[in-house]
Amino acid sequence: MHGLPPAPDGGFVVGGERGAAGFRAAPAARGAEEAPLGPLMADGKLRILLADDESDVRHLLRLNLELDGRFEVVGEAANGKEAVELAKELQPDAVVLDILMPVMGGVDALPLIRKVAPTAPVVVLSAWPENLLADMRALGAAAYHQKQESLTVVAETIYSLCA
Repeated sequence: MHGLPPAPDGGFVVGGERGAAGFRAAPAARGAEEAPLGPLMADGKLRILLADDESDVRHLLRLNLELDGRFEVVGEAANGKEAVELAKELQPDAVVLDILMPVMGGVDALPLIRKVAPTAPVVVLSAWPENLLADMRALGAAAYHQKQESLTVVAETIYSLCA
């Protein structure tokens, strides 16, 4: 599939300019039952805002979250400034935020997103080392995942923070 190497878990790895860090697409769950509705999901799906400067990453995140069935991606931002503006306008149930982006990075955008959309937990998804976790939590992140982690784990984190 587009020359991408197969991942051992049946997904595929997408490597962008960041090289070593890649995403694993979550394989479709077989026989999985639909999750019960949580309090924030009046229409049945959590509304998610994605912020990453790489369009391929946003596309893969959108695909995995929407195929999961519990999420609807309501906005995409290519930088932190756009993420803040969209968070204010859309009031999503959760935000997935990269750290290293042009115009305004995730470190600067995170406290601003928390200010304009205070009920939306922010899940930082980055290729940066996990030792930044304490710094991200201090800025208001609800969770931190590295990009090489399975997107299924990221989806479960988002759901557990919101449901």
